[in-house]
Amino acid sequence: MNFSSILVLALLTIVSYVGASKCKRKVPDNHHGAPSHTVIKEEQPVTSGDLKLSLPVLSAEWNVKIKFLITGFPVPHSKYCAIFRMSNGDVYGTRTPAISVNTETSKLIVASAVSGNANRYKLTSFQTNTWYDVEVDQSYKGNGIYQYSIIVNGDQIASEVNTQAIQFYNVGVYAGHPFPSQLSCTGVISYLKVTNFL
Repeated sequence: MNFSSILVLALLTIVSYVGASKCKRKVPDNHHGAPSHTVIKEEQPVTSGDLKLSLPVLSAEWNVKIKFLITGFPVPHSKYCAIFRMSNGDVYGTRTPAISVNTETSKLIVASAVSGNANRYKLTSFQTNTWYDVEVDQSYKGNGIYQYSIIVNGDQIASEVNTQAIQFYNVGVYAGHPFPSQLSCTGVISYLKVTNFL
């Protein structure tokens, strides 16, 4: 191989690498073409009945990231208060997912529709006046398997296969409890992003 052949091969390698890296940067965050929804970008109060977004279809594959600070519990006292919920109003799909607090045990509750259980939940320790960064994810792993996981402040507190991962229709995204008559926690949400992998 002479010098000119080596030079041509080197140039072709550089051009193909540059072209490939340009294409790679254009891939959307969710790799399916549907945009994610950053619903909250600055502090907003947790409020019952506060519909932030309506999703005609929620894929079986989705991701929710939320940051919040709870400063107190509602008056009159209630055993539970809501922070966030995605809901289609049906029994299986009314929490897809939901985040709330058990005010009597000081436990953070993260729940969703998992493997036929409409309220599959995980409890973790909770304190008022502490910022929480929560990610709830349901990802397709291949061969019909969907992995459901929960991360709270960087620690994975749950991971399991969802054997009944399905699409839900007419899903509302709420910064608090969906119903104005129900109690939400006192506090703020500073960030909320929903990625729907359609």
